[in-house]
Amino acid sequence: MFRSCNVQSAPARLIYWRVMDTDGQSFLDQLANSSGNGFAVRFSRISTRLGLGVYLNGNEVSMLYEAAFYATLCNIALSIREDNLA
Repeated sequence: MFRSCNVQSAPARLIYWRVMDTDGQSFLDQLANSSGNGFAVRFSRISTRLGLGVYLNGNEVSMLYEAAFYATLCNIALSIREDNLA
């Protein structure tokens, strides 16, 4: 299956790319469908919109998910600490 896209910088050209269901995208789909976790669903939705599942394999998406999750926890902890210091 091929999709085409007009490129604004070169409107006369059509660029074709192959749409693939990589194991990265499969990971994101499973994450969104198997979890009631709001963070997991949001991560999956945003990552899919950015096209990360096409460019990253399942292991890379998994590591990115874990890093984003821990970064969010750190942000929450720092915000709480900041509020307590104020």
